[in-house]
Amino acid sequence: PVLWQTMGFDGCAEAHQLLRDNKHLGKIAILVGATEEGQGRTAEGPGAIRAEVGA
Repeated sequence: PVLWQTMGFDGCAEAHQLLRDNKHLGKIAILVGATEEGQGRTAEGPGAIRAEVGA
């Protein structure tokens, strides 16, 4: 898959509109808890917090 564009969390509505209108050229990533690219997890280990369903 090709990462086409990265948007801040405030760009969710715009991302959905691009998808709806089929005007995107690849995957769209939304930054959550980060202000710019490159602030994500880089160390080895789990990349997400998982919740138990029904817990």
